[in-house]
Amino acid sequence: MNKLKKISMLLSTFLLTILIGLPLSVEYTFAEEQQWIEVEEKTTTDVVKPWKITFSKNVDSTSIYESNLFVYSEQGEPVELNAPVTSGNQVVFTPKKPYIAGEYTLYLTNIRSVDGDILKNTKFNFAVKAEPVQEDTLYNAIYSALINVEPQLDVSRFTTNSDVAFDTLGQVLEENPEIFYFIYEGSLFWSNGHFELKYHYPKDEIIAKRNQIEQVANNIINKHITPGMSDFEKVKAINDYVVLNTSYDYENYLRNTVPDSSYRIDGVLLNGVAVCDGYAKTIVYLLNKLDIPVLYVSGLGNGGAHAWNKVQVDGKWYNLDVTWNDPVPDRKGQISYKYFLIPDYVLAEDHTWDNSSFPKATDSNYLFFSDMWTFDSEGDYYYFSSRNDDIKLYKIKKDGTGKEKIEDVRANELVVMDGWIYFSNYSYGGYLFKIKTDGTQLTKLNDFHTLNIEKQGNTIKYTDEKGNVYYY
Repeated sequence: MNKLKKISMLLSTFLLTILIGLPLSVEYTFAEEQQWIEVEEKTTTDVVKPWKITFSKNVDSTSIYESNLFVYSEQGEPVELNAPVTSGNQVVFTPKKPYIAGEYTLYLTNIRSVDGDILKNTKFNFAVKAEPVQEDTLYNAIYSALINVEPQLDVSRFTTNSDVAFDTLGQVLEENPEIFYFIYEGSLFWSNGHFELKYHYPKDEIIAKRNQIEQVANNIINKHITPGMSDFEKVKAINDYVVLNTSYDYENYLRNTVPDSSYRIDGVLLNGVAVCDGYAKTIVYLLNKLDIPVLYVSGLGNGGAHAWNKVQVDGKWYNLDVTWNDPVPDRKGQISYKYFLIPDYVLAEDHTWDNSSFPKATDSNYLFFSDMWTFDSEGDYYYFSSRNDDIKLYKIKKDGTGKEKIEDVRANELVVMDGWIYFSNYSYGGYLFKIKTDGTQLTKLNDFHTLNIEKQGNTIKYTDEKGNVYYY
């Protein structure tokens, strides 16, 4: 009977395999007499989850390297891991940076037990999902549906009024520009409280693009935001990054052929091209990540439709128009600060908006930046060319006091290094000059129009009009 039962079980297993096919992933694999078992739930909302792998024997920790325990995202991007922690028959690994929502695969190769057994090469899949939002409000219900790219949504428990529903939808999109893929065209709201939601792309493409944007944003923050930075320094760093890495989509604007992406954060973060909507939404997206209060504002700029931001720094609100801080046509390496943290009364000189629903910006603490055509800093001072004095060379303390002319020369570009200001002297053919920060020892360094001056290590890098590169 035992023999017949074994034959029967083998036949059943064979038939089941034929019917359903071999599984794509398994909970365990065998290597000779060894097995590993991943015993935890394979879906999580914890973006730094420590995954634990349990083996049948104690593991030799010296057999685990970066080259034999590694993780890839569904887009094929490698994930940096902290050094795995081995304890007895368990190995725990964690990511160096938080996971982005999506599917991941862990690969294990050539890992040994302490008695020298080699485990068979294997892998397992896991998923990281966005933290679910409590659907206790109409806003949260809409946000949750959009962030999860749901095609339908029933909000009848909150409202059946289409005006209320679409107003709330607009607020969600304005405050969460990472939902760049929703489109109004074809989206419907029915009288029974049922939403039909439409999107620019298929769901898998949306997730891939959203993950890509998230990675770019995290890289920006890791590179440009450092521990101990003030809110002012963070806002300035984000303003500078967006200006230096984005070109205004001017030609398409003139032809009235601006693509959808230029109105969104992917235009800035993936393409480096945008119009005002894209600039303003990107500021919201990046400053939200830094927990700095920021608002999207729309109105008129010089009589045309325009968008910008209000930002809170140290408890006070200011206006920030990053689009108009970006020279047009694009000037590589150049940033304007004319619209950087300015009060309402200054912005109102060429902007018009309904300010009744926004916090008032009355402080002028950073207004001195609007005078800076270009600048650099060293020690307690900013060194700059004055917009209000024909780009003549000035300095001012970092608290905005003690403004003083350094020399009656025009500086179109400048950098400061080791007590010297290096600048293109537009009072002298645009040639490269240097001058001490105290205004002494004005010295000519070349005899041609100099552009693109920047610090590179301990040297000054610059170009001529043909793009030839020089170092000093």
